[in-house]
Amino acid sequence: MDFHPVPHLEDDETESPDATPTPQPPARRRRFLKTLFGAALGGMAGHASHPWLLGERQNEVVDTIDSFLKRMREMRDHGHPPHRGRAHPPMAAAQGQAPAPVTLDGDGRAYESFLGGLGLRHIRPMELIRPHFNIRGSVCNSLPPRDSWKHIAPALRVADELRQQLGSRLHTILSAYRSPAYNAVCPGAAPNSFHVRNMALDLAFDCSPSDVADAAKALRDKGFFKGGIGRYPTFTHIDTRGYQADWG
Repeated sequence: MDFHPVPHLEDDETESPDATPTPQPPARRRRFLKTLFGAALGGMAGHASHPWLLGERQNEVVDTIDSFLKRMREMRDHGHPPHRGRAHPPMAAAQGQAPAPVTLDGDGRAYESFLGGLGLRHIRPMELIRPHFNIRGSVCNSLPPRDSWKHIAPALRVADELRQQLGSRLHTILSAYRSPAYNAVCPGAAPNSFHVRNMALDLAFDCSPSDVADAAKALRDKGFFKGGIGRYPTFTHIDTRGYQADWG
């Protein structure tokens, strides 16, 4: 049973250490470090361009250094290494800021295409994909494994129907799939959470979570789905575990 004795606060990044601004060095020192860093990286690339230093492996080494330079520049500019499936970590919606763009890799685009094929009326693929790249501390979430993509479809159809029944905007999908490592650092998350199985969603609508939970129970009573409904102060948990469970 996916019971959360304590809300895992996936919706409230302001209470997470991830939301603490990173202290920045003075502008003059930053400019000096960037110049020095750029010169060092440029020198590495320059040495690699001479065939007499590398022989037949010149192209291989140049490609390796080029990939390394791109990664290091991203670390220099954004303060962390890039994560699979995106360019920058999106800002939490709870902070009231526009989320940063998400740049998908091949797996991400394939998952986006899969979600687009589900025929949902109110939920766009990127609304679901974005929370897969949330960060807590040094742990970044990830996309679900391909063999579990289909598991999220029933929960998405519940969320889509809730949007239709409530007539309220789905403000944010706060959490969908969670990797085991990411789930382990979410406060209050059950180790066997249905989020880890890609069968659960945490939803924040532009209406009371109690209204969302009541609407979900009405759908469940009609046989629309079998699963869990968890009521929290700022969001509602929905999962399609196959049997009834309620909390909150």
